Amino acid sequence: MKTLEDNLDITNLKESALPRALFARMKKIILGDSYELSLSFVSLKEIKKLSLDHKGDATHTNILSFPLSKNLGEIVVCVESVKKECLAYNRGCRQHLKYIVIHGMLHLAHHVHGSKMDSEEKRLMKMF
Repeated sequence: MKTLEDNLDITNLKESALPRALFARMKKIILGDSYELSLSFVSLKEIKKLSLDHKGDATHTNILSFPLSKNLGEIVVCVESVKKECLAYNRGCRQHLKYIVIHGMLHLAHHVHGSKMDSEEKRLMKMF
């Protein structure tokens, strides 16, 4: 029998505790049961390199979302950047990490920045 977490692969290069079950629930609600998601946590150096390679600059340092096919994607998060942003957004680190992951999943679900995406982020943050 498949579990909620079967379609979620987490790579944690930072060796900190991560709320795997919560991420799996987010994935199920935002992307659906059949979506396969890889969620990787990397260093600031690594996310800057990925940002430069895939976005053309090294300024995207908190999260990057990569849709690989209709039902397959990858999200890369830099916890160091998320921790630095917490104060600016008046959130605890866990809350901001949830927000960042929701943001990345919404991009994989074809949302673009704007008021509609903002509203959806707020709705999902209340849920989680």
